Amino acid sequence: MQAELNHLWDHLHDSLLRYVKKKGVTAEHAQDIVQEVFLKVHDNVDTLKNRDRIVAWIFSIARNTVTDFYRKNGSGLVNIEYIHPCMESEDNTDMTIEFTSCIHHFLPFLPKQSRDVLIRVELGDLSQKELADQLGLPYSTVKSRVQRARQRLRELIEECCVVEHDRFGNIIHYQKRTACC
Repeated sequence: MQAELNHLWDHLHDSLLRYVKKKGVTAEHAQDIVQEVFLKVHDNVDTLKNRDRIVAWIFSIARNTVTDFYRKNGSGLVNIEYIHPCMESEDNTDMTIEFTSCIHHFLPFLPKQSRDVLIRVELGDLSQKELADQLGLPYSTVKSRVQRARQRLRELIEECCVVEHDRFGNIIHYQKRTACC
């Protein structure tokens, strides 16, 4: 079990850190939260009923830990409703997280320029404005590239899977069309 947890730490640490930072947490606090998440995983892994959903379970723990962080440190820091938009059910969040873990499969099929902007903005720590400054390009150019890359990624996913969303954009169900992922 310890080897499996170590593998999960190696595999998910950076993704969890980005996830927590995108919830408005500072880099310093994000590190602490991610460590707390893995302590909770370590302490409670025996309570997990379905091992196939371990990644979704871990991200649920991260989401709840961020919420706890804001409750402890004052909700005035950031609007919790903004951090966690109202959702029809927690299962929808888990499904979205579960599906999101598949996105890495599609990235190599994107043109290099599209892949690079998505990785740097969506999976990295840069905002579109910061990337524009870094590349010496107008913000509108980078924004257009990100939008085109997202659209192409969406097309690739829809070629492979049927995805159903709720009214908030959360994934409520997906099914593979082919064995592409």
